[in-house]
Amino acid sequence: MGIADIGVVLEAGDGIARASGLANVRSQELVQFANGVMGIAFNLEKESVGIIIMGEYSEIAEGMSVRATGRIALGSSGRWIDRARSQCPGRTGGWQRPGQVYELSPD
Repeated sequence: MGIADIGVVLEAGDGIARASGLANVRSQELVQFANGVMGIAFNLEKESVGIIIMGEYSEIAEGMSVRATGRIALGSSGRWIDRARSQCPGRTGGWQRPGQVYELSPD
């Protein structure tokens, strides 16, 4: 088991949250809130991270914990991307529906 990158929600509303403490999170990395709702890290700043909430956001509140998963979210292009943001040949097919997000585990 590795060291977890855990942060705290500073504010949340309208499907967006801002959290501090996620020092090693990467852009477009999937994060998970304490209630199980997933999000995508974006807008990485020195003191905080903007997170797009990917589910019911009404229960995401200030002070809630959020952890980095180590998995990168993918856009609707249907391409699989590894940690180095390189395309993975042979992992494609039928995923080009707008609004869907796919992930690639670091394994």
